[in-house]
Amino acid sequence: MFKIRFCYSFSYWTSPIVLTVLYRRGYFTSEGIQSLSRFLLMVGILYGAAYLSRGVGRWYNADYVTFIGILTAAQQSLTAQNRRLLSKYDSEFWAWPVDFRWSDVNNGDVKKNKIQTPKSFHKTQNVLYQRQGVRGKVETEDKNQIDTMFVDHRNTGNENGKTLVICCEGNSGFYEIGCTDTPIKEGYSVLGWNHPGFGGSSVV
Repeated sequence: MFKIRFCYSFSYWTSPIVLTVLYRRGYFTSEGIQSLSRFLLMVGILYGAAYLSRGVGRWYNADYVTFIGILTAAQQSLTAQNRRLLSKYDSEFWAWPVDFRWSDVNNGDVKKNKIQTPKSFHKTQNVLYQRQGVRGKVETEDKNQIDTMFVDHRNTGNENGKTLVICCEGNSGFYEIGCTDTPIKEGYSVLGWNHPGFGGSSVV
């Protein structure tokens, strides 16, 4: 899915240049359009065959079928049992159920559930996991999904742990490799988050 989204975005932003080149080379004539149509048809057939083969392979993969069943159940009802089962698998973050929604806050329906940490999404997060960091997904008012990590030091006996430090990274920054490490070492409770478009955070 990532490669397809990348190809789509790349084609979208380079389309003015591509269309200009095609126009200058005469591809907007009847013969040129026929050539482009044959090329696009060939690409479509290749993509269709790739999707079909991937689907068949996943259908006959017992582990994947089990994972899809657990993921579907968690998306429908994010119970403690579903969280435990889902945390055993590694997948794209966009597929994980939302832990907290802005609409729930507006409606006064905030669920105080402990966020289960997915297993090792990126190597750069291993240190945060080792420090009992828990990862969660927050849906904002504009429907963006924010990738967050919370390290709770309130019960460590350190007075600093009672203070929450919210780390906001700069441009092209990530909480995995950003400034979260400094307050964590000092014993503070820390909430790190990735800006929309970075890490697992989405852009709408």
